[in-house]
Amino acid sequence: MIVFIPHPAEALLLNKVQKKILMSLNRERTNWYPVFPLWAVPDENDADMDASNARSTISALIIAAPEISENRIYFPVEINIKNGNTIKGKIYAGKRRTAAPSPRDISADSDLQTTFPITCRIFRAADAEFKSVSENDSEWKVLKSFWIKTK
Repeated sequence: MIVFIPHPAEALLLNKVQKKILMSLNRERTNWYPVFPLWAVPDENDADMDASNARSTISALIIAAPEISENRIYFPVEINIKNGNTIKGKIYAGKRRTAAPSPRDISADSDLQTTFPITCRIFRAADAEFKSVSENDSEWKVLKSFWIKTK
């Protein structure tokens, strides 16, 4: 499976936003926990690319403000291809432990509106392997990766 790994500078920013959101959502009761790694995973129908050819075909990686859908917190991602196509994906950042009322809308946070979207100029495309260990845990490893630098 191909994944896109943000540069450490963007990864640190995503981690700070992730922490802020989880602290806010868990003020009253701890229901949410972080999900790692913070890698962009393409939607299933767009995941047929491999890391070695992504290097020459991708023109941009854009990370949008985080959203909550059902039991997941994620950053929507767009991967622009030089031929004009766009691959949609997500960076999963959090997961709800138990059923609870729907959380407030996090997109109204003024800090998020000024921070996002993030256009990543430097990132990695990687062939990665995920293996489920338990219901809430998985192992992952990078098989090979290539740095991509856009203009």
